[in-house]
Amino acid sequence: MKNEQNFLFHLIAGSFVLIAGLILELSVIKMSILLTVIGIMLSLEALNTGIERSIDLITEKEHPIAKVAKDVSAAAVFLFAVISVIIGILLFFEPIVHLFQS
Repeated sequence: MKNEQNFLFHLIAGSFVLIAGLILELSVIKMSILLTVIGIMLSLEALNTGIERSIDLITEKEHPIAKVAKDVSAAAVFLFAVISVIIGILLFFEPIVHLFQS
C-alpha cells in the first residue's frame, strides 16, 4: 500500500464514500452496492499492480506486447473507475437532493 499511490487513493476515496453513505443513511442495499464497487475497484487495482510487476520481473526491456498488457490492465482499472463514479452518482443523487430540500 505504501508504494502504490493509486491503491491508496482508491482506498481513501472508498473510505470517504462509505462514510458519506453512513451519514446520508443509505439503505442496506445501497451500502452493499457501494461495498461491492469499492471491493471490485481495489481488486482491479491490485491485479493491475500484479500484472505490471510480473511484466517488470520478466523483462526489463521495453517490449510492445508488454506495453499492451500494462496498458490494457490500466485501462480496465480506469474503465471501472468511471463506472464507479456513475454508480456513485446514481446511489447518492436522491439522498443528496433530499438533504438540500430539508
